[in-house]
Amino acid sequence: MRSKVTAGKYIIYCTIISLLVYILTKAFMGYMNFKMGGWTIVAVSAAVNIIMYLLFSYPLIFLSAFAVMFVFAAVLFVSTKFDLAFTAQNLYGIFQNCIRWYITYLFNNIQLNRQYSVIITVLFVIIITAVIFLLVVLKRYILLTMVSGIVALSFMWFFGYALSYKYMQQYLAVSFILYAFNYYTIKEAEWKRKKSIYTKKISIVWMSGAAVSMAVVILLTFLFPIQIKPLNSRWLNDNVFSKIYNLGFREAGRLPNQSSETNEIFSISSFGYQDGPSKLGGPVSFSNKLLLKVKIDGDVSFPVYLRGSVKDVYTGSMWDNIRHSSALNNNGHDNITISSGNVISSLLGNEDNIKKYNEITTTVYPEAMDVRSIFNVWKPYMAQINFDSNINYSEDGQISFSRLAANKKEYKVISRVPVVYADELKKGKAASGGGYTRKDMYRYLELPTNIPQRVMNLTKEITGEYKTDYEKASAIQSYLRNNYRYTLETSIVPDGRDFVDYFL
Repeated sequence: MRSKVTAGKYIIYCTIISLLVYILTKAFMGYMNFKMGGWTIVAVSAAVNIIMYLLFSYPLIFLSAFAVMFVFAAVLFVSTKFDLAFTAQNLYGIFQNCIRWYITYLFNNIQLNRQYSVIITVLFVIIITAVIFLLVVLKRYILLTMVSGIVALSFMWFFGYALSYKYMQQYLAVSFILYAFNYYTIKEAEWKRKKSIYTKKISIVWMSGAAVSMAVVILLTFLFPIQIKPLNSRWLNDNVFSKIYNLGFREAGRLPNQSSETNEIFSISSFGYQDGPSKLGGPVSFSNKLLLKVKIDGDVSFPVYLRGSVKDVYTGSMWDNIRHSSALNNNGHDNITISSGNVISSLLGNEDNIKKYNEITTTVYPEAMDVRSIFNVWKPYMAQINFDSNINYSEDGQISFSRLAANKKEYKVISRVPVVYADELKKGKAASGGGYTRKDMYRYLELPTNIPQRVMNLTKEITGEYKTDYEKASAIQSYLRNNYRYTLETSIVPDGRDFVDYFL
């Protein structure tokens, strides 16, 4: 250490470091959708601080204590005939699986594993505490600690975690206190070396002045708008922001350099009716803003529904999609790219069982909503665009531009809508029967593990007397129509509650 840290000053350092770690961890958990008690975070951080202090202040005592504990553990294992190698191997396997899950969860939005999330959070607290201890107590790099934390929180904000703005304010406030305290310890050491006359009360005056200055600065931050005006630069979008965004990290919202109506892939938040990008439920905000115009040519004797995104996994709070290895092309990409005017339909599923279809043309004129999603009527056959962008399509049938549509250019999608014959639909086999592969069953019928049993029981009660998929779906439709009233006055689903269970 640069100078001897007394026990009293170390306690203050430990407290401030634990506060910084607490703020960063809460932001990290919010961004990753993890959960852990606040006192657990503080306890783990405090324990790491104590270990770090003993390791660098009293290395011999620390190593001696560690050696004693190691010998005691070895004797305990031998006396109880416990297989130490087997236990170590199991722990390593759990750790390895946890890291693999986290990497996949970070980039692919797979289902949350609570056990692994706790392990990852504890590791996060340990690593961050150790790093901040090294920067603050050993090196006294206070400004680097402050800037690093703000950059990390800004990264979360960039990927759509709006609450990181609040955590930035908290982190900045605690960092000011840390800076003032650290600067005081430096000045105090200087006064002692020069044998200057000073009173202990100066520390109280010093920290009080720092607290007032910090409060004024933090108060000023509340005057700045959270919704920052977007940077209208195509070059920045294509060469900076989009490259960062396309790294593949978990998406929690829109790009900060784009307007509030701009999203990569269309979701309910794309047009401002709801704040959340994907979570089901919550209040609806009405708006008369014109977002796009649509023209339909062809046989429109049937209801027309536009598709903007495709989801196939229900998580209990939202609809999501997962990446399937069968969608990868020869280059290892999820989305395969084609040029404007090429046939899409044959790439999105088997058409052998389609006896007849109606061909319609959908022309989309974007107004105030700029997204990569290509709105279409199922089943799209061909897309025609008049600007420089290729077309991406994935196995789940989602099609989009390779880049954001420039200058609100119109585009056309030709669709061949299959004609559905009611009599054949009614004869369809139930999912429990033939016609479906195990892969299909798992992919489309998977349910979250925490769905309440009462939801299962109600489903069986409604569909129990029916055999075909059509009859079961019709029974559920009738139950909902007869027992529930359509309304836009919805409430926010409480944390931890399954959306369907809360709705029912």
